[in-house]
Amino acid sequence: MSPLTILRLGFPAMWLVVFSYTAWEARSFQSNSGVFPFWISVGGIVVAAVTLVADTRALRKRTLTMGGSSAKLARETGEDGGEAAGAALAFRRSARYGGWLVGHAVMIWLIGAVAASALFVALFLLVEARAGWKLVVAGPVLVAAGLMTLASAINLFWPPALLPIIG
Repeated sequence: MSPLTILRLGFPAMWLVVFSYTAWEARSFQSNSGVFPFWISVGGIVVAAVTLVADTRALRKRTLTMGGSSAKLARETGEDGGEAAGAALAFRRSARYGGWLVGHAVMIWLIGAVAASALFVALFLLVEARAGWKLVVAGPVLVAAGLMTLASAINLFWPPALLPIIG
């Protein structure tokens, strides 16, 4: 099995484990505070499981592609080395997005869910999407307003943050 195939199957498998753990942990939250993380985790479990099953079926049918061969992936980005360079590039891309999710979780722990989500959206739009200033301003405002509205509508209390900024 090629390194790219291992990465292609390993990434959703890793998120399946992570989301299963977060769903399990959310069960122990006080009152309604576990509802939101539990259902977000369930959604993540479903997406990861569907991705893993679809990729496994494609692998069995020999139709699993990585957006081209790993050598082609390496050539497109100017890296030589064929399979190994393509696998390294695919790993770096996956790790970068995994880092965004881990960073979001750390921000939630530090500054709270609403502020962290707004900051996450702003940073992601600036760095990854290279969005214009209107979207960079509107996105976090809408996310914060949406999360606060959701919390108010279902009487949801977010877990406490280390350095709370926004309720």
